[in-house]
Amino acid sequence: MNVKILRLDLIFLAKLKQLLNYKYKILFVFIIYLVGLAALILANFNYIDDRDRILYGTFAFFWWNRHSSTIAASILSLNSDYFVVTFPYSLFISIFLLSISSIIFLKTIDKKLLNSKIALLASVSIGLSPYYLENLSYKFDAPLMALSVFASIFPFLFIRYKKIFVITSIIGLLIMLTSYQASSGIYMMISIFLAFIKILEKDIKEAFRILLCFCISYLIVGILYLMIYNPEATYANTHILPLKYFLIGLDKHITNYIKTIYSDMGGGSRVYLHLVFGFAFIFVAKSILNAKINKFLAFFLSIITLIILFILSFGLYLIIITPTFDPRSFIGFGVFVGILSLYSIYKGKILSSILIIIFVHYLIMFANYYGQSLKAQNDYETFRWTIMLNDLGKFLDTSHMEVESKFNIKTLGHSGVNPVIAKSKIQYPLIARLIPNLQNSWSWSESALDNYGIVGNSKNKDCDEYSSTKVLIDTYFHTIESFNPNKNTTCFLITYKNITDYKSNF
Repeated sequence: MNVKILRLDLIFLAKLKQLLNYKYKILFVFIIYLVGLAALILANFNYIDDRDRILYGTFAFFWWNRHSSTIAASILSLNSDYFVVTFPYSLFISIFLLSISSIIFLKTIDKKLLNSKIALLASVSIGLSPYYLENLSYKFDAPLMALSVFASIFPFLFIRYKKIFVITSIIGLLIMLTSYQASSGIYMMISIFLAFIKILEKDIKEAFRILLCFCISYLIVGILYLMIYNPEATYANTHILPLKYFLIGLDKHITNYIKTIYSDMGGGSRVYLHLVFGFAFIFVAKSILNAKINKFLAFFLSIITLIILFILSFGLYLIIITPTFDPRSFIGFGVFVGILSLYSIYKGKILSSILIIIFVHYLIMFANYYGQSLKAQNDYETFRWTIMLNDLGKFLDTSHMEVESKFNIKTLGHSGVNPVIAKSKIQYPLIARLIPNLQNSWSWSESALDNYGIVGNSKNKDCDEYSSTKVLIDTYFHTIESFNPNKNTTCFLITYKNITDYKSNF
C-alpha cells in the first residue's frame, strides 16, 4: 500500500514538474492577458463591492457559502479581520492563475497543440471573454474568482491517472463551490468534451472511465457541499428548484441565458457571435472527418455535444430558483468558446488560424475598450460627486447626524453614464451591463458616499414616507431636498438627473 501511495505522490510531483517546464508558454499567455487588460489596470476603477471593501476591509463571503474565498482572502491580506486592497498586485495574481489554467486547458483539449502559438492565443478565451471582464474588474474578488477557474481545470492535469484525477477533482470542485460557484460548469464541460472525443476514437471504455470519474467526483462533492450549504434569497435565490417545477425552471433559465447572450452581442459585437458559430461549424465538420465511428452518428453526436456543452456553460445556476444573469455569472461561456476554438485548429489549415487571430484581436480590442470606458465612467462619476457634495456640504452640519455619526440620506434618480459610453451602447450592448453606475437609488450609492467622508444612513424608517420637502438646491445635474419627519430627525433627498438619457442596467 505504501508503494502505491508513493507512486501516486511521484506522479503528482512529476506532473507539477512538467507544468514548470511550460514556464515560457505560461509567460507568453500571461503577456497576452496583460496586453488585453492594460487599460483595465490603468483605469484603477473601484468596482461595486470594492467601494465598501476599501473603506471597511470587509470579507462577507460566508453569506454565499464561499468559505475558500474567505480563507484565500485572509492569506492574501495576511489578515483574517481586514481585507487589504492590493491592486494591481491582486490582478496580476488573477492573470497568473488564468495563465496556468489556460495552459492546462490547452493541454487537456489537445496536448499536440502546446507548441502552437495560435493555440496559445486561443487559450486566452477563458480570461479575456467579454463576460469574464467583470470578474477581473473587482480589485478584491478577482483572484478569488480566478481561483475557482483554476480549481476547476487543475485536476485535468492528471486525467491519465484516474485515482489522482478523482482525488484532485474532489478537492478542486470543493474549492470551486466554496469560492465562486459561477465556475461550476467548467469541469462538467471539459469532462463531457473528453468523453465525446474518446467516443469518436472508438475508445468507449476510456469515455466511460472519464464520465464515471466525473460522476463520482461531483456526487461526493455534492454530498459534502450540501452539508455546509446555506441557501440565500437576496438578488438571487440559491434554493434548488423544487422537483415539481424543475423542468419548467430549467427551460426558463436556458431560454433567458440564450436571450441574454444574443442581446449582449448586438451591433458590432455580432462579429463575436459569428466567430463562435464559425468555430461551432468547424467543430462539427472536424468531428465527422476525424471520427472512427459511423459518420452520421458522429454528426448527430457532435450536434448533441455542442448543445450539452452550451447548456452546461451556465453551470449549477441552471438548477437554482433565481439565478443571476450578471456578466460575471457567465464564466462558463468563455470556456465553452475556448473548447470550440481550440478544437477547430487544423494542422496546416489556414482558415482556423485566421479565425482565431481575428477572434483574439476582438477579445483584446474589446477588453481595452472596456478598460477605457471604466476610466471615462470614473472621471464622470467623480465630476458628478464633486459638484453634488459641494452643494450638499453647504447644508450639512453635526446637528444632522444620527447614531454612529451618520446622516439620513436617500438617493434617487439616475445620473446616467459618460456621454461617450452612452453613445457606444448600440454597437456594444454588453457595455451597458458591464459599466456600473453608483449614482442612483442602489444601496451601493450610499457606500460610495462613505468614501468621500459623508456616511449616509438610508435605513431610517422615519425617512421612508414624506408628503412635502424643502428644495435646498435644484441644478442641471441634481436636486437636493430636506424634510423633518420629527423634531429630532432631518432627512436629505438627493435626486440625480440623467443628462445623457441613458438607461443603465445598474
